[in-house]
Amino acid sequence: KLIVRTGANVQKGQMVVISSHVNDAYFTKYVVEEAYKAKASEVLVDWHCDEISKLTYKYASVETLKELPNWVVERLKYRAEKLPAMIHIESSDPDAMASIDQNKMMEVRRATGPIFKPIRKEMENTYSKVMDMVELVPITRAHALEDDEIHKMTGQVAAVAKSGYKLDVVQSLFGSVSWVIF
Repeated sequence: KLIVRTGANVQKGQMVVISSHVNDAYFTKYVVEEAYKAKASEVLVDWHCDEISKLTYKYASVETLKELPNWVVERLKYRAEKLPAMIHIESSDPDAMASIDQNKMMEVRRATGPIFKPIRKEMENTYSKVMDMVELVPITRAHALEDDEIHKMTGQVAAVAKSGYKLDVVQSLFGSVSWVIF
C-alpha cells in the first residue's frame, strides 16, 4: 500500500507500469492488486530476469543489442501518451553479469547511455511540473492562468513523449534494466 499510494502516488484513472524481477512475482502481485484498489486504469508489468539478460549479452551481437524494434517504439508511444506512474521493484543480483564480457556491455552502454541521460532528466522534470501544477490548481484558477499552464504542460509532455520513446525502447531491449545502472 505504501509503495502505490505514497511512493508512486497512483491516482484514480492513472496507468501504472511496474518493472519487476521474475523472482519477485509473488510480491509484485500484491503491488498490482493495490494499484487497482487505488483505482488505476491499467497496470502493466515489465518482467526482467538476470539469467535471460545474461544470455542476451552472451549471445547477441553488439549491433543487435543496439537495434530498436518497432513494437517497442509503439509501446513507448502508448506509455508516453498515458504518463503512467512508474514503480520499480529491484532485487537483481549485483553479480549476475560478472561472467559476461564487460567490454561488450560497456560498448552497448556507451551507445545507449547518451540516450538515457536527457530523457531521464526530461521525464523527471515533467513529473515534477505535473505535481507542481496539481498542487497549484487553486492559485492558477484564482489568477485566471489556466490556459498558460495548460500550454506549458502540453509542450513539456510532447517533449517527454518524443525523447521518452528512445528510453523505453532501449530499456525494453535490456529487460527493463533500472535507470540507476545507466
